[in-house]
Amino acid sequence: RCDMEWVVPHPPPSLWLRDVAIPLGEDWGGVNDRHAAMSRDVAAAYLSGWEMLLNQTAAQAMAAVIEPLVLPSPGDPGARYAAPPYPDSQERWLQARLVWYGLSQERWPTMSFLRCTEATLTKSPFRCLAGGFKYPFEKLNADATVHCFGKQRDWSPTLLAGCRESQR
Repeated sequence: RCDMEWVVPHPPPSLWLRDVAIPLGEDWGGVNDRHAAMSRDVAAAYLSGWEMLLNQTAAQAMAAVIEPLVLPSPGDPGARYAAPPYPDSQERWLQARLVWYGLSQERWPTMSFLRCTEATLTKSPFRCLAGGFKYPFEKLNADATVHCFGKQRDWSPTLLAGCRESQR
């Protein structure tokens, strides 16, 4: 994404332990959809959203892997009802595809954050904040990664695991 500011170097492929590596945070009921690292042999499954809509497997994937949200019942705050299992966020939809295709996931520490753009200044319901970032927790986690990474020149398995654990 051209509106992301990277605060530390990207980990090299030699440290990718699972099918897909995804940054922590901004999951919105699924998994972060802003960035992912993967090999070419799993990219088609990761990018399969449109194909699944066309071949009508999207609803099956969502129903099979995403539990319904349990929400307060309108008019009765003590009652609960199950919302239907549909993709109410891009992040939930991505999680459904990853599970549907059996792709294993690894979570990385947040290494970037969304910068303000002209569109986020005028059209987004999330207004930009002082300092030029869009989401406070994403910026906070990116800053934590900078602190964890310190003066290192590159990632190691130990450093990657330590920075990840500091954000959970």
